[in-house]
Amino acid sequence: MKFGKTLNLLLILVVATFGLLGCNKTEQITISEDESPQVVIVEKYLNAIKDQDVEKAYSLLDSEKLPDKKEFQDSIQKHKLTDFNILKSKQISPNLYKVLVSLKIKNSDNEIVFLAKKNHDQWFIAGNHDSNQDNIEF
Repeated sequence: MKFGKTLNLLLILVVATFGLLGCNKTEQITISEDESPQVVIVEKYLNAIKDQDVEKAYSLLDSEKLPDKKEFQDSIQKHKLTDFNILKSKQISPNLYKVLVSLKIKNSDNEIVFLAKKNHDQWFIAGNHDSNQDNIEF
């Protein structure tokens, strides 16, 4: 009889543990679903750059505007991104958003606009070439 109670207690602990882990995972999914996909893609891209993960960062770029891979890698390694903060995003069209980001590269603070583009139901980074804030309306 004691063995049966011990086994039941063990099963209850296992089920409770899986239940708690499941709640945690659901919470994480809910948090990421609250963010817009264009902001998420910019965050993924910048985290990959911050982590020096060239392959991942390169895979998040729009295939229509790919830079030379070697130059891209050299740029990431030369200009070490230490921190970033997404400031604002604005819809330009249904498949294109501007995302304003504050970047800390080495000891320098910069604001750069990234373009997030939806292509075949997936979001990609289309460019980040416009650092002139005068022509950007948010």
